[in-house]
Amino acid sequence: IDKSNSQIPDDAIIALEIDLNNNIWIGTYESGLAKYDGTQWTIYNKSNSELPTDFVQAIKYDKQGTLWIGSGKDKNKGGGLIKFDGVNWTIYNMDNSDLPWNIISVIATDSLNNVWAVIKDKGVVKFDGDLWKTYTEENTDLPSNDISAIVIDFEGRTWIGTDKGLAKYDDDKWEIFNSANSIFP
Repeated sequence: IDKSNSQIPDDAIIALEIDLNNNIWIGTYESGLAKYDGTQWTIYNKSNSELPTDFVQAIKYDKQGTLWIGSGKDKNKGGGLIKFDGVNWTIYNMDNSDLPWNIISVIATDSLNNVWAVIKDKGVVKFDGDLWKTYTEENTDLPSNDISAIVIDFEGRTWIGTDKGLAKYDDDKWEIFNSANSIFP
């Protein structure tokens, strides 16, 4: 699929997710969010929705079927963590929440439906729907605030990939794997 033979809004694809109905959600570099149901395209952008920016770099569905969107290239030009239930948009940013930065690069959800959002060069935030908790190298054993990946395993442990190794967070305990203490190259 490319722009020449579809309604995809942009060839620069940054994020992909499949929802509970097997729709493909596509985050683009500068053309917003697209949903493809196998036949039809639905495009969401700044001009036709409440999406605050057309730069969508993270997408994750939670167990309730809510789409979480991470956006923002510039902390001052829209962005933040966006919740979309299919009808309503909720935008969380530095102005209206405890989010420490408006640039969200990766999102994960856990079995308790917490949303984990990687904040560009500022660590990771856990949001339970009410409270925000920020994990950084300054306030935890996280080895670096420069995070490129996050995943929650089937046992509820959070794995965080940083530029200084892999961190495992489990029940308020941290374990770090790096080239000095493991077989990582």
